[in-house]
Amino acid sequence: MKFIFPILFSVSLLFVSCKKDGNSSPLFNNTIKAGVITPVFMTGDTLTPSLELMINWDSQNLYGFGEDSLDFNQDGIIDFRFTCALLNQDSIHLLNGQMPNPFPYFRITGVNGTLVRLRTEEAPIGLGQTTTLYWADTVGYENQISEKNTWGGTTLNMWQENPSPGTMSFGPWYAVSGTRYLGFSRMEKLGWLEIDATNHEQIKVLSVAYQN
Repeated sequence: MKFIFPILFSVSLLFVSCKKDGNSSPLFNNTIKAGVITPVFMTGDTLTPSLELMINWDSQNLYGFGEDSLDFNQDGIIDFRFTCALLNQDSIHLLNGQMPNPFPYFRITGVNGTLVRLRTEEAPIGLGQTTTLYWADTVGYENQISEKNTWGGTTLNMWQENPSPGTMSFGPWYAVSGTRYLGFSRMEKLGWLEIDATNHEQIKVLSVAYQN
């Protein structure tokens, strides 16, 4: 059973920049499909082993934190950072009725000009007002990724628990069953990450493909 916290959701966006990229580059306008590699103009790599964050637990075994990075084109420059914070349900009594700090989350940060396909969500915050949540989107197999998508830079939540279930979601990667894809854009070229998020607390990046 999930632990529910009855306070207002505190994190609606994390230093997000968004854009519609209308670049007319012929390469950029080659729409690609998630999970599909076109040998003529794409490079694909299976990550062996898969990228999975190692979790370090605090002295009380209550909060766990993990961090890792990915250089998808192996040029020596990091393109993605992944961070997560987890809450050990077996130690939940240590909160003594207090709110967790932080709420559990899994985040991705685009680095070196890498942008992530974006999903927005309007969520109520009371008194008839709403806020916009920005998420790293999920993409189904063979669904299109194109320059017409909306892209977010810097840090985006893939999922985050919140204290107001029912009024706002926990994000698109929270209840994924099986493999999904994350679309990205960098330097007018498109790509995707293949991600197993069956267990949202143990997200695994399995493979990557990108335009040459």
